[in-house]
Amino acid sequence: MAMSEARQETAASDERPRVVSDEFFFLLQRTDRLEEKLEQRIDQVEAKLNQRIDQVEVKLSQRIDQVEAKISGRIDRLDEKLSGTLRWGIGLVLTTLGLILAVAVKVWV
Repeated sequence: MAMSEARQETAASDERPRVVSDEFFFLLQRTDRLEEKLEQRIDQVEAKLNQRIDQVEVKLSQRIDQVEAKISGRIDRLDEKLSGTLRWGIGLVLTTLGLILAVAVKVWV
């Protein structure tokens, strides 16, 4: 059938002429299905990645808390040692001053 005959039949039947073929619609539907599958797969991978990131965040938070507790304990122990050393130093200075005063009093009296 020639193109002009097809146009005449289409005009007589009051139908719109088809611009694209059935193969195009098949390919379009196939593309849509593949797109849906790809979107589902991307969503699955994204969910797995988010889950893994959350797990790593939890592990890092726990590890940071452990390190922080360990450092705090060491700082507290150093503070206690320095406080004790400072008290001992102050006591030594006061004792030395007391001895110096006692000697100075005996020498001058």
